[in-house]
Amino acid sequence: MVHQRSSSSVPYESSISRDAASATVFVLPGKWDLLIRELPRNLNHFLDKVSMENLHVRSGGYFSPKLCNESASIRESVAIILPYRNRQEHLYTFLQHMHPILTRQRLEYKIYLVNQDGKDPFNRGKLINIGFTEAMKDKKWGCIIMHDVDYMPLNDNNLYTCWKNLPLVNGSINMQGPTELSSEVLLPSNQNNFKVSTVSLNEYYGWGAEDDDLAKRISYKGMHIDILDENEGLRIGKYKMLPHKEAHPAEDRLNKLEHAWSNMKKNGLNNLKYKIISKKKMRHCTLISQSISFTIPQSQFP
Repeated sequence: MVHQRSSSSVPYESSISRDAASATVFVLPGKWDLLIRELPRNLNHFLDKVSMENLHVRSGGYFSPKLCNESASIRESVAIILPYRNRQEHLYTFLQHMHPILTRQRLEYKIYLVNQDGKDPFNRGKLINIGFTEAMKDKKWGCIIMHDVDYMPLNDNNLYTCWKNLPLVNGSINMQGPTELSSEVLLPSNQNNFKVSTVSLNEYYGWGAEDDDLAKRISYKGMHIDILDENEGLRIGKYKMLPHKEAHPAEDRLNKLEHAWSNMKKNGLNNLKYKIISKKKMRHCTLISQSISFTIPQSQFP
């Protein structure tokens, strides 16, 4: 479970009035001045502060421009999926930083925090598959965005919407432009493309190779990833990665990747199995906690 140091376990419904909500101004600054604010030492009432700064965001991390104005236009409906475990400070920073950006972009959106319970090795790909499955039970979202909790956009030039091809938006600790092949930051996909690529093999436990597996699946299905060069990446937007402990690569990752082609049709959404411990509407996100058993059929990886 996510260890909260505040009253965030209580579902939150804003008491904002319609007049106050309608005064929300959707402005896209497009400047390099969106600072990542440091967290206070005492986090006991931190989410209360974030709530006051984002009164228009409803329980479960849901927002729609129509909550402020019934005649407002919606750019796109977006589900943001965050695979997660034991990154509380990153999560608090993410929620504080992202809600203002997403609301300015006139999106109907909800943030899904998919938490892996237990002590088994982290399985990012399977968490994303679970997040997609659970999100689509709530609403037929037009766009799915896979996002890491420790990456923060630094301006509004990068819109959280789906492109014709799958755009790859990346950044680094020194805030250079997107140049690498990785879905570490965000990878938007409409639901049809998501189902076609089935996102990731469910058996990448630990760190490494799930991004390469995803790239192979996308290529296999005849889709393309738009990799931005440095100049284009800086024009559209850039990210900063928050400091974190370096993960140790999984020893069997390359063996799994070697068999990625043969496993595409039989491993993904079509054989996804998981157990939901809880699905709760928190103040600023929908928390999906589930357990993943660390079992790998030997026949899949000779």
